[in-house]
Amino acid sequence: QRVAQYLRGTCWLVEGTGFRAATVRAALAGLRLFIRVSHPTLITDNLEDAVGWMLLHLGRGRDADAAEALRIIRRERTLLSETSPSLMDILGR
Repeated sequence: QRVAQYLRGTCWLVEGTGFRAATVRAALAGLRLFIRVSHPTLITDNLEDAVGWMLLHLGRGRDADAAEALRIIRRERTLLSETSPSLMDILGR
C-alpha cells in the first residue's frame, strides 16, 4: 500500500518460449486477476515491448529513449554473462 502511491506501472518481463516461461506468465496473469492494483500492469516475453511500455507509462518519449535503454540493457547483459557464473555452474551441474 505504501509503495503503490509511487508506482506508475508494473511490468513483468518473463523471457523464454518454453513451457516454464509460459507457465510463469500464466501464473502472473492469474494473480493479477485476484490482486487489486491501482496502476497499469503488463506481462510480456519481449524486452522491446517491456521497455517501450515502461517508458510510455513513465511519461517519456518512446523511440529514442527505448533505443538507448535497449542498447544499455543488452550491453549490461553481455557484461554480466561474461563475468558471472551461470546458474548451472553455481549448482554444480
